[in-house]
Amino acid sequence: MPRYFFHLISPEERSDDESGCELPNAERAYLEVYQAALDISFEMLRTRRDPSALRFEVMNDNGDLLFDLPFVEALRPTRRVATTSDLHTKLHRGFNRQRELTSALRDQFQRTKSTIQETRDLLARPLPR
Repeated sequence: MPRYFFHLISPEERSDDESGCELPNAERAYLEVYQAALDISFEMLRTRRDPSALRFEVMNDNGDLLFDLPFVEALRPTRRVATTSDLHTKLHRGFNRQRELTSALRDQFQRTKSTIQETRDLLARPLPR
């Protein structure tokens, strides 16, 4: 079963989830993190602290960011809760963006390797006399 990590982010600090949670899929991870955001928010509101600047980043075993959930999203009843279809769309957009960035990084890495090799070749040439 996949493991998901819920990292709590505030403007001042980041609290990484070291152990994670085994869940059947990303949809279930979203529901779990949504409930956790509500629970934390309610507790903070009881002590007169504002949870609106907090958010969760949900990562997979590989450290890939799957999605994030701002507490404001969980606290605003006028906003509709994301449906499974919405979550799939958001996840696919994130995966596609990650693929694009990975591809761009690979291209840049290859260009850099090529430039380094060209520089080495130039430096290896004997100086004209």
